[in-house]
Amino acid sequence: MVEDIDPHIIGITESWATPDISDAELGMTGYVMFRKDRLGRRGGGVILYIKESIQAYEIKLEKEAECEEAVWCNIVTGNSTLTVGLVYRSPNISMEENEKIHNAIKEVSKRDCIIMGDFNHGHIQWTSLQSTGREDQEFLNLVQDSFLSQHVLEATRGENVLDIVLSSQKEFVDNVKICEPLGCSDHNQIHFIIKVKAERNRKIRYRKHFHKGRYKDMREYLAKIDWNNTLKNKTATECWNILKSEIDCVVDKFVPLKKQGKRSKKKHLSKEAIRKIKYKQMMWKTYRHTGSEEDYSIYKEALNQATAEIRNSKRSYEQKIAFNIKHDSKSFYAYVRSKQKVQDKVGPLEGSDGNIITEGFLMAENLNEYFSSVFTREDISILPVLETKFEGREFDYLGQLIVTPTMVAMKIRDMKDNKSPGVDGIPPKLLLEIVEQISIPLATVFNLSLEEGIVPLEWKEANIIPLFKKGSRNKSENYRPVSLTSVICKLLERLIKDHLVDFLVKNKLINPSQHGFLKARSCLTNMLCFLEDVTKWLDEGSPVDIIYLDFKKAFDKVPHQRLLLKLKAHGIGNGMINWIEKWLIGRRQRVVVDGEVSNWKAVLSGVPQGSVLGPILFLIYINDLDDDITSKVLKFADDTKVFRKIKSDADRQHLQDDLNKLIEWSEKWQMLFNFGKCKCLHTGHGNEDAQYTMGDTVLNTTLKEKDLGLTISADMKVSEQCGIAAAKGNQILGLIRRNIVYKEKELIIPLYKTIVRPHLEYCIQAWRPYRKKDIDMLERVQRRATKMIPKLRNISYEMRLKECGLTTLETRRLRGDQIEVFKILNGYENIDRNIFFTVKEERRTRGHGVTLAKKQCRLDIRKFSFSQRTVNEWNRLSADCVGASSVNIFKNKIDIYLRRAGYT
Repeated sequence: MVEDIDPHIIGITESWATPDISDAELGMTGYVMFRKDRLGRRGGGVILYIKESIQAYEIKLEKEAECEEAVWCNIVTGNSTLTVGLVYRSPNISMEENEKIHNAIKEVSKRDCIIMGDFNHGHIQWTSLQSTGREDQEFLNLVQDSFLSQHVLEATRGENVLDIVLSSQKEFVDNVKICEPLGCSDHNQIHFIIKVKAERNRKIRYRKHFHKGRYKDMREYLAKIDWNNTLKNKTATECWNILKSEIDCVVDKFVPLKKQGKRSKKKHLSKEAIRKIKYKQMMWKTYRHTGSEEDYSIYKEALNQATAEIRNSKRSYEQKIAFNIKHDSKSFYAYVRSKQKVQDKVGPLEGSDGNIITEGFLMAENLNEYFSSVFTREDISILPVLETKFEGREFDYLGQLIVTPTMVAMKIRDMKDNKSPGVDGIPPKLLLEIVEQISIPLATVFNLSLEEGIVPLEWKEANIIPLFKKGSRNKSENYRPVSLTSVICKLLERLIKDHLVDFLVKNKLINPSQHGFLKARSCLTNMLCFLEDVTKWLDEGSPVDIIYLDFKKAFDKVPHQRLLLKLKAHGIGNGMINWIEKWLIGRRQRVVVDGEVSNWKAVLSGVPQGSVLGPILFLIYINDLDDDITSKVLKFADDTKVFRKIKSDADRQHLQDDLNKLIEWSEKWQMLFNFGKCKCLHTGHGNEDAQYTMGDTVLNTTLKEKDLGLTISADMKVSEQCGIAAAKGNQILGLIRRNIVYKEKELIIPLYKTIVRPHLEYCIQAWRPYRKKDIDMLERVQRRATKMIPKLRNISYEMRLKECGLTTLETRRLRGDQIEVFKILNGYENIDRNIFFTVKEERRTRGHGVTLAKKQCRLDIRKFSFSQRTVNEWNRLSADCVGASSVNIFKNKIDIYLRRAGYT
């Protein structure tokens, strides 16, 4: 219907949507969605769709007019606004809710408005303005007292007018038509024209269509250029300008333009489905004209045939992408994302004066102002004197990097071709197509840039894309900035990062407390180390206090001069420091909203988010955060926790002293904490729940905390995390059931593995359940997934697993445990294996030579912790399996072992 008539506004009552159904599932391409679900009871709910090209924003009414099932939006019309409301009034409505609907209509009717919806007042004669029921008469009086016009005069369900359209001015609404029901609804559609001129916020724009470029001609053109002579005796800036000019030239010649914003047709609708839809519409018009029972029967038959053909068409499309998944995985994952990801729409935004901003440029300016406000104005009058543990260490300073064309070509080939370009407009797709022709001049430009310490301005500019987080879309603070920087510069950053990380790792200059952005370190290694210490202390009978720290906009606030001091202290040579300084200082950014760009703003601090080099520079900056701390510290980038076993008041004081030292560090290095978001979690028997302070703020105590995506409870049990994981898995299974027609294993199993099972197994080695109720809770998700397949629905779970090529989740968890043990023991994870395991020295005639010792445990949380539960199963493995030469070989051997051992 949407593709056929392309309406500007769509209102749906009785959506039956629930909070478990995501916006992405209900969204429509080209429309902004506003929804209000009925909470606590089945049914009801409303959804209002407004075209993206129309400037519209949701509004809230006074508290006494806040209806349970209604949405209200303002549409910008020239210098004024038109309020559009959508209401569902249930037949079983309470007196209180009925009064709220009346209050809402009274409030909205004082402005230009259109109110539509299903009001269930079936005993009003709108032509004669008469009514028989008390509630109907009250509503009729309300409409007349509010000076509203009602435009629907024909029956919309059976013989009753239940669905109506009200307007504050009669001229606003024209050409009202009662159309056929939609799908299985027993209400007729109402189509009408709103006669106001809405402000459009989209212009016709064109962009280069790089996937349609004539790359053969481009390569021939570039191959004729003698780069050695062209770039000879030139500076880095001159060489970049020449190279950029040649790239722009070939792009203009060989890459066509593409119109932006054109809505594509639904791929799953076949020609036969479209034909039957049109025939059904024609039969409806015939029936409306004649009113005969015979024509109605013909219409119903056409309706059933069209519905069946639409379903078959969608099924055929899904079957096609399922069978082509190995050859065309991109189509499969695009289809999956379309069911999961909601379209990002910015604003409208609330300005500093409280007024609503709808124009793209002004919204971009507003967001850029907010994003820039977080920068640190560094105090360089007194820079700290570094006293680092690296002084006196014997290692050479990091020397200059020499870039070769081969290195450039290798990094280009590692890029993904679907990434967005920066301000210079050069995308990865272009570089991948001309890699052989571009590697030599790029290597020349990179070497000159490093040698001269010159960074072209375009490499220091960023387009900022605001991404909505949560809360109100009208608030600037509810958006986070994503930087799109030069792809060319990122190539050089990757080369510098590899050079820098190799140096830091070789000389062991990064504290082992850091687990972020480093090879063989991850959220999992962080959580394993954390839970190993905590469960061990709790098993000893010692309570544990854990402090979760939160920095204020950490990546944006790194002061540049202090960062350069840290780089020097870590042994980075002057040549590299000089280049990094030029790369950091003098940066600028602009925000892009609806194709409109803000003015440039200077970037005063921070490591560029969206860059390659930024994260490793941040790690260096906070590397010494825990140097003088006596408590345990673990970090994943800026996510930091400090924890300590508390056996006495002295231990509590030591932890408080460590917090005081952290505050001193933060003030010294101008990296401040957000005290309000720092939390304390007390765990262990006999914990006295001591209060800790940071500055003048008493830290809030929590019973559970989100830690790197896992929920850590005060009792250290995993039931809470199991419930969250199972709920998320079930929610996505519901999405699959509602949206996928072709429910055969060729499609359901890849979908399950791709978008459901990862939620059940994220960092599972850290929180593997051991209680039967938790194990069953997770397993039920996989049971439901396999039962979705019609052909397998009536056979046992074990047979379904066999047919689908799956094992139980418990078996997968056992397998995952042993793989992680292998990786830790063989150095594939960059953590000390002695923290977790003790290898027995004695050699036996039976078993293998890497037998692990198991310790006695008092508590279940320790007994079933990673380092303890894995020992027995590891010791049962064969020497051939344990002695595997790589992780992949070990995976193959553990699979064979599990099959032979009878695991399902």
